[in-house]
Amino acid sequence: MMISKTIAATVLAILLTGCAAGPTASVKGDNTGGEQTTTASPSTKAAPEEDGVTATFKVTTNGKASVTWGTSSGTSQAEIKAGEWTKKVKFDEGWDAAVLTVTNGDFMKKVKISCEILINGVSKSKNSASGTAAVATCNASSID
Repeated sequence: MMISKTIAATVLAILLTGCAAGPTASVKGDNTGGEQTTTASPSTKAAPEEDGVTATFKVTTNGKASVTWGTSSGTSQAEIKAGEWTKKVKFDEGWDAAVLTVTNGDFMKKVKISCEILINGVSKSKNSASGTAAVATCNASSID
């Protein structure tokens, strides 16, 4: 069972890093200082305030960063400035996976970045990195 979760998380991470759909929405971000383009599949949805399994993606950075997050339903991406960033999504019915990747957004400067995924409010994955080539990746599933 653990091997299948690891394989599923690895496949989802590969999809997140190279197969994002074209931009489908443009939204104002509260940590971007202006317009933020969000790439999302039509099936990616914000978590409603009702029962069900939710994933909360959290990022902290002291500089510019690129954030990619998603579930098996689709992926999204945002460019953020220093501070904290949070996004909550509802999982599909049954088994689902969540992946969050944070990358230094300015390779000329050293940054400290961290990621965390909470499933129904419980921390399931945390990671951090620092430096000019900093990358932090977190992954979790609805059955973790």
